[in-house]
Amino acid sequence: MCRHTVAGNISNNVFKYISNYIITNMKTKNYFKSMILFIMGLGLITMSSCSDDEDPIDPPLAFFTVEADATDNFIWNFTDGSQGADTYSWDFGDESGTSTDASPTYTYSTSGTYTVELIATNGGGTDTYSETITVVDKAAVNELANAEFDDESVWTLQQFNPNNNGVITIADGVLTVSEVDPEAAWGAEAHAGAWQAVTVEAGTYAFDMDVTTVAADELWAEVWIGSSEPVADADYNADNGASSVLVLNTWDCESQKDYSGSLADSNCKDSNTIELTAGTHYVVIRTGGITFPADGVIFDNISMLKQ
Repeated sequence: MCRHTVAGNISNNVFKYISNYIITNMKTKNYFKSMILFIMGLGLITMSSCSDDEDPIDPPLAFFTVEADATDNFIWNFTDGSQGADTYSWDFGDESGTSTDASPTYTYSTSGTYTVELIATNGGGTDTYSETITVVDKAAVNELANAEFDDESVWTLQQFNPNNNGVITIADGVLTVSEVDPEAAWGAEAHAGAWQAVTVEAGTYAFDMDVTTVAADELWAEVWIGSSEPVADADYNADNGASSVLVLNTWDCESQKDYSGSLADSNCKDSNTIELTAGTHYVVIRTGGITFPADGVIFDNISMLKQ
């Protein structure tokens, strides 16, 4: 690109001078000298009046992709796909969240619909791109009914051996199992609990339950799940094709002799999850032994959550 400069204006005056000189000398037939001066003048004018401008910078093209976190739908991952951007300005649409990272991760505090805007900038200007996302609370739903033991509904209270030495009650928001005869030895021990049927989709399910054992000794308390319905006065275990998911066992886990809290947090087995097929399954709470706590074994807040 050519542009006029101060030097270019001076050269134009030189050009006029040389042109007049050539015309004058042509009359005297001094053609050779006139032509040299003419060429030199053109070169001077060209050099001083034309220069190359720098290439202009194109503005950026803003773009991003977005995806909710696999485990927490309040966490969203934004991946920059802009072209030519040097800096970034994000507005996550909830009137509080912003970022200048290229590809930020943002955690929303409440569910809702939000318009997320990215402003991409470089030396040539800015560009804006936006997308609308919907944040939904995907809190897991407890598959078990009456999980807080508000009453005896949906729970079947049951003896799991023919001794009938267990006392099973649901009252004051808890399930309690104690003994009729605290002096009973092995062979006459209490073994009792409760169960309910649950119909689920295929998938992985995690279990938890609050349990309280005070000064227990030779005692166990467990949650099993199987596909066959429990039978009165009969045990419910692997012989029925069932699987344990929560285990309290005072022989193998000393800390559980005097314990109160989440059984998943103090599980006497490796995992509290299980893979289930679609259909009806039976969740069984059972406890037994010969040294029950004075107030019995207390259960509350059982949960079965799809992962």
